[in-house]
Amino acid sequence: MWLLLQKRKSVLQMHQRKIYDEECLKIDNSEKYTLNKQLFESISKSLNEAETKEEIDDVDAKYTLNKQLSGFNIICTIYDLCYLDSFDCRC
Repeated sequence: MWLLLQKRKSVLQMHQRKIYDEECLKIDNSEKYTLNKQLFESISKSLNEAETKEEIDDVDAKYTLNKQLSGFNIICTIYDLCYLDSFDCRC
């Protein structure tokens, strides 16, 4: 069982790294790059610390949610609040 969990973690890490590298090539804004890097590092850390099937499932769900939201532009204000900009609002 432990070996299967390690294999799943490894596959998720490789897939996440591939997507992260592809996203970094598309980014033209330093704020978006920084946010993308922080998200990648957060998910990687969580995945490395995951020890049970449920924890790995939670990390996978977090990653999946990130991918679903990646079509939205994220705007960070000076107050470090992030808003989903799905309606081209430039507040």
